[in-house]
Amino acid sequence: MDELPVKAVLDRIAGGVDWIGLTCTTLNYGSARSVARAVKARFPTVPVVLGGPHATFTAEQILSEPDPVFDVVVQGEAENIVLPLDQAFESRQWRTLISDIAGVCCRLDGVVRSGGRTAYVGDLDALPFPARQLLPMSKYAAYQPHTPIITSRGCPFHCAFCSAGQMHGQTFRARSAENVVDEVERVVRVYGFSTIHFSDDTFSMNSRRVRQICQIMRARGIKCRWLCETRAETLTAELLQDMAAAGCFLVTMGVESGCQKLNDRSGRRSHVGHVRKAVQMCREAGIESRIGFVIGLPGETADTLERSLEFALDVRADHVAFGILTPYPGTDIARFPEAYGVRILSRDYDNYRHDSANVQVGELGPEDLEQAWLRLVADANILPGEMTQPLIPRPKAMCDGCEHLSRCFAA
Repeated sequence: MDELPVKAVLDRIAGGVDWIGLTCTTLNYGSARSVARAVKARFPTVPVVLGGPHATFTAEQILSEPDPVFDVVVQGEAENIVLPLDQAFESRQWRTLISDIAGVCCRLDGVVRSGGRTAYVGDLDALPFPARQLLPMSKYAAYQPHTPIITSRGCPFHCAFCSAGQMHGQTFRARSAENVVDEVERVVRVYGFSTIHFSDDTFSMNSRRVRQICQIMRARGIKCRWLCETRAETLTAELLQDMAAAGCFLVTMGVESGCQKLNDRSGRRSHVGHVRKAVQMCREAGIESRIGFVIGLPGETADTLERSLEFALDVRADHVAFGILTPYPGTDIARFPEAYGVRILSRDYDNYRHDSANVQVGELGPEDLEQAWLRLVADANILPGEMTQPLIPRPKAMCDGCEHLSRCFAA
């Protein structure tokens, strides 16, 4: 973690490189573009390649900008593209050579050409571990005690506000338990990290594999704490007990809305009752729970916002997070906003943040959503000893217009 200023980056490049590769999400696309612009200004003949989720879904838009700073955009998983790219860049005719590579989008004779999405990596165990030896890992360890490990790709669900399934496919692909623990052991014993963050979209999708990971970690005597993100309906009491015994101390789950009607409309495909049960099971297993909500889902009203707050207060997870709906490229809401009753007010990606709004949802405009975010964050995180009045409500019937026979607070 060098946190290099742009000048220092350019000085390193001056030592001689064949091409530059950058990756980005929507949140840091502006930073990647700034670095690329500085590189092209000083080294105009050095090819600059961009990859990552944001680039995957906006490749043609990026390369069609009036003053494009990227020469190539990689769409999708890049492991099988890097070598063909590197070989092509050895030739002066590299633009012609790479124009037909699957997963590569580039400009050729002033026209943006795309080779389409690359194939997904089938055997994740065949991929080498990240080359941490090339990075200043001691600085990372000093900055924060945990390091990320990704053990799976692909999401079989199709939430309208998420692009995970579009980025890595809707078939769940996972590394073997042995392969995962090999990397954990290396990170702990070679680099000295005491905490692991399993950064999968749904870590416990395959509960048998997770239990194997836990068993192998215990058998090898690996001492570390770890946290993960997952879906509440994939958890069981037995699984959480195994996870706790292997060092798990925190599980993050999405609620999205305390109103089941909104979750259904957004393709969430799980019930809020699953979250209620999972939080209780985490508590019994000695694992902290974190639940997350999205403010401004399709159909959101002042009434449904209250349901989310009521649910957060009633469930009493250890940590509660709220974020405002952001129409990220690749999501169904970004592609078909009208179908969801959402109006996107800005496509300026520099303003895509979870604490600011650039959408209109029904009668709720940006100011309404931002004020709701401030209020819900404050109210949901008041400690019991700080309460001046009772905040935990009694369960109410489903919100106005909801056709479910059950209650939003049903277990």
